Amino acid sequence: GGTGLDEVKDLALDGSGNVYAGGVFNGTANTFTAGGTNVLSNGSSDGFVLALGPDGSVRWTLPIGGPQADGVRGVALSTTGKVVVAGTFRSAADFSRSGGGPTSLTALGGADLFLAVYSSTAILERVRAVGGPNDESLAMGGLALDSQDGAVLLGSFSGSLDFDPGAGLATRTSQSSQDLFLARYDANGDFLAAATVGGAGALTPGRAVVDANGIVVTG
Repeated sequence: GGTGLDEVKDLALDGSGNVYAGGVFNGTANTFTAGGTNVLSNGSSDGFVLALGPDGSVRWTLPIGGPQADGVRGVALSTTGKVVVAGTFRSAADFSRSGGGPTSLTALGGADLFLAVYSSTAILERVRAVGGPNDESLAMGGLALDSQDGAVLLGSFSGSLDFDPGAGLATRTSQSSQDLFLARYDANGDFLAAATVGGAGALTPGRAVVDANGIVVTG
């Protein structure tokens, strides 16, 4: 950790015992220290992914973010060993400070959602984003992968939200100040389906789990 508040939001473990932690570290030019490696945030808070070996040694640390508040809230491992990361970002955020491309995305409104794929050595392979004019939020641990490495995202939104990161439109409108959403994407990050739940009051998402029988959602 560093001088500010550092939080782990999700963990993933591979078959060799390597641990991947994702979360947020706070403070302008705050130092997130792990195993002697200092990482500086771009803004008020950045997201991070930290890879640890089976013995707890630091393999690499990846910061994600821009000048405003950004964070990682979901980490998962694909069947091919890729590190899949999801979270939220504001303004413009840099997703490839360890190399790869494209390097950055710009939010459409307040806080937008991102879904990124990295190699086992933290090199960015692709990143997609969805958003609307208001804030969107991903549940803590709100990322799960299916058997084909497609991504399932669970979170909340208000107003209108286009779930399709491509040229198509898959817009949903909330019924309250905070509705729940469940969205599915294929292994390339292309949109498959989305469902929303809402009512008179605000709803809070819990966690999504994918198994052989389908998707289980708590909230």
